[in-house]
Amino acid sequence: MAQPLPELLLENRTAVNLEISIGDTVWISGLDTQERPFVVVGTYRRPADPSTVTLRDYRATFHLSDLQELLGAGDRVDRFSVLLRPGASRDAVIAEIDRLAFGADALATEKVAAATSETFRVVSRFHRALAGITITGAAVFLLCLVVLKLEERRLEGASMRDVGISRRTLFLWMFSETLVMAGIGTAIGLVLGWVGSALINAYFRRLYDTSMAFARVTEELALLVAFIGLATGVVVGTLAGLGLVRSRSSRLRQL
Repeated sequence: MAQPLPELLLENRTAVNLEISIGDTVWISGLDTQERPFVVVGTYRRPADPSTVTLRDYRATFHLSDLQELLGAGDRVDRFSVLLRPGASRDAVIAEIDRLAFGADALATEKVAAATSETFRVVSRFHRALAGITITGAAVFLLCLVVLKLEERRLEGASMRDVGISRRTLFLWMFSETLVMAGIGTAIGLVLGWVGSALINAYFRRLYDTSMAFARVTEELALLVAFIGLATGVVVGTLAGLGLVRSRSSRLRQL
């Protein structure tokens, strides 16, 4: 009776690029070993890892015994992960592995993550700096827009002063209109940011067949943008309102 063929899993992009389907038989060889047949029993999506998501290499997952036989390297691995039971002492396990496995280094997960993610920390800092510059520029643009809009209201303010409307009413009118404009501008900016990030994620997730997020509008960023926009509106509205109520109507008409 014929022995069943060994099984493997193919990464999604690999299966699509090579036009291989589940149930197909593929022949694979190592550098110094002969070809062996394997049957494809499933596919999987590449993990959402920024360091590998853009790679165009082909990937497959084997049973460890089949992979060792294929490579001609028995009882040898480059690295492996150990999942501990709840309550187990991680330090004790690391010490025991170091004692038993000569030449191996046992490292905690956070140490491995810190060592391999330094590049992405630098990129993250750069993105934060770029976001800060963008938010500052948007705040300046919003300030200029509000100031231009206020210039159009000076003549109306002078007319209201002439008919006897109180200074408090004029101040509240100017302040509230400025604050509403700032709020609308901030809301439009946030909506555009969310829509833009959704479009970016949809495109690149489809391109690289991954679930990784390439752009995000976090709650912290949204709150920061809202604070800057509304704070700008409050400051400009206060200054514009004070300028309106403290200036003479003749001066407002000249301006």
